Amino acid sequence: MDFDRRKWHPTYPQLRAFVAVTQEGSFGAAANALGISQPAVSVQIRDMEAALGFPLLQRGSRGVELTSVGAGLIPFARRALEALTDFTTAAAPHGVDSVLRLGAIPTLAPYLLPKIVAGLGNKISLQLSEQRTDVLINSLRDHSIDLALLALPITNPDIETMELFTDTFHLAVPVDHPWAGATGVNLGDVNEFPVLLIEDGHCLRGQAEEICANAKISNTYDVGAAGLATVCQMVAAGNGVTLLPECAVELEARIGTGIAVAQIADPQPFRTIGLAWSKNAVQKERLLELSASIKQLLVPILATNVK
Repeated sequence: MDFDRRKWHPTYPQLRAFVAVTQEGSFGAAANALGISQPAVSVQIRDMEAALGFPLLQRGSRGVELTSVGAGLIPFARRALEALTDFTTAAAPHGVDSVLRLGAIPTLAPYLLPKIVAGLGNKISLQLSEQRTDVLINSLRDHSIDLALLALPITNPDIETMELFTDTFHLAVPVDHPWAGATGVNLGDVNEFPVLLIEDGHCLRGQAEEICANAKISNTYDVGAAGLATVCQMVAAGNGVTLLPECAVELEARIGTGIAVAQIADPQPFRTIGLAWSKNAVQKERLLELSASIKQLLVPILATNVK
């Protein structure tokens, strides 16, 4: 087929499918992300490849991969989607005031999103999502979300951030454990008990591994769980201990869970929590105002952790 750039332009569904498959690594995952069927994604890619006259994607050892031509075109596809999203947002009667699309990592979402929703009340409508850090960053870049609640730092040059608070790590132990309610626990002594870890791929997993490495803790065990709730239930059942961030203590170590908390000796390990947005966001001033409001909301609630 002869390709005439003057007569053909990719459609919005085609660009969305192309970017989604590249971002998610498979047609099935892209379909889930877009909320359409897998055959519909395949049709969009097939039609675009037919119009161009060459393949954009190929099967590889790690799933679906870009061809050399696809790799050259994907940045333009992303920019085209960003421009369309920016146009739609700017044309909306109330812009980002109407709906704020807020994403959060799984180790923050169940603990902070309910507080944010309750605190903002009727001031703004929230559309919430829960994803890992890499997915949230990509979603910010393609403007499918407005703000992301995650652990800092974020080094992507397309992303800007605001620090909210520091989240101190404690040890979660069974309620009948000798360290239940203890203070000043030396991390060097933790090797006596298995340290249970969340599944690989989460930023909290990397943070926990770094803490264990610094304390020369080698007795770790991957629970394979995507959330802290499952890890904590393993702790309650007597299978080990785990590193629990302060923001999760209220929920995961509440009375009746079988979990108690032990405070780690100084210097206590911590992670820094913040909000992130695209540096090219259309109404950045409004996003900055909303970020400041969220920070002001969380500071009294998490006062012991705020720098």
